[in-house]
Amino acid sequence: MSDRPTWLMFDLGGVLVDFSGPRDLPALLPPGRAAADWKLAMAGCAATDAFERGAIDLPTFAARFVRDWQLATDADQFAQLYVDWLRGLYAGVPALLARLRAAGYRLACLSNSNAAHWERSAPMRWLQQQLDVAISSHQLGLRKPDPAIFAVALDRLGAPADAVGYFDDLAANVAAATAAGLRAHHVDGIDALHARLAALGWLDD
Repeated sequence: MSDRPTWLMFDLGGVLVDFSGPRDLPALLPPGRAAADWKLAMAGCAATDAFERGAIDLPTFAARFVRDWQLATDADQFAQLYVDWLRGLYAGVPALLARLRAAGYRLACLSNSNAAHWERSAPMRWLQQQLDVAISSHQLGLRKPDPAIFAVALDRLGAPADAVGYFDDLAANVAAATAAGLRAHHVDGIDALHARLAALGWLDD
């Protein structure tokens, strides 16, 4: 179809990758401190921001996070827990990417990630090999929803913004991508992604 984008670009955690581990976070919090929306809480904290911009390493991130959140664990234990919070690919991701590739799309990711996950996780390394362009915030010193990261992504793709369909599980990132001119959509999980692609007419039968 002529109105299809040339590129499909995905966030990873919550879209192609199961990063549901932080749901364990409330059990580590002190009494009286809630994390009702763990996803926003994790994304918005200063330690996560610095880690995902590549400004600090895993031990420093873990120490700051434990301190700031007053977690009932030590930094070394939390560092390992955090690495393990990336559960793996959602079921059906390899088949979906193959189907999109066969339909003629070029494929990319733009992820707020960190060296611990990007470089050590087998699912993340596999995705980097499957995509035409793979971009992580920690390599750029930029992090969504900063408009600058979308400008860098478009430069890497060598494509105008309206030639890129983008999918993210955080509304703020979708809003920033839309403001940058991308054809951005809010999805949470592989089933929602599949349904949105089908509704848009971007997925062949």
